[in-house]
Amino acid sequence: MVQVKNVRAGMLLITDAGLELKPGEVAETVSLTPDMQRVVATGHLVVVRDDTQTITPAPPDGASPEGLATLQAPDAVARIQSETDVKRLKSWLVTEKRRSVVAAINARLQELGSNTG
Repeated sequence: MVQVKNVRAGMLLITDAGLELKPGEVAETVSLTPDMQRVVATGHLVVVRDDTQTITPAPPDGASPEGLATLQAPDAVARIQSETDVKRLKSWLVTEKRRSVVAAINARLQELGSNTG
């Protein structure tokens, strides 16, 4: 069994588990659902107790553990400007939806491409 706690200031809805958690509320589930894993990654939900024996897969080598999704657009653009790993930039480009951030990733990839050859 897994116990999770809502650490947001407001209500948290986790649709695939059918949970509505009020601020500070703890719920118990059999395992973490994909939506719960995403919310844990963003920091809105914390695992209080985990009795399951699951092995969490390591993130792909080219992926950043925190990614850009948790950052606001100006912070994401600043992060992109400091990144030198082309694989990581391309992995962000696949998942990113914000136009300003996508433009920044494309510009950075062009910069790195022109510097290498």
